Amino acid sequence: MTDAAFLTAAARMAPVDLPGSPKGVYALGDGKGDYIIYVASGAEEPKLEGKVHRIDARVLWIEK
Repeated sequence: MTDAAFLTAAARMAPVDLPGSPKGVYALGDGKGDYIIYVASGAEEPKLEGKVHRIDARVLWIEK
């Protein structure tokens, strides 16, 4: 992933709990309604409400 805006936003996020999410779902959030959600292979997708942009990506490594 090389998008500077995405990396800047991700660096400001912290782990958040998505109540009711299945096992294997992890999220980062910024407290303003923006999230990055990781769904492990084989895990059920979480049910999300509101405006959702889905991007399927494979991130191998993010450097600080």
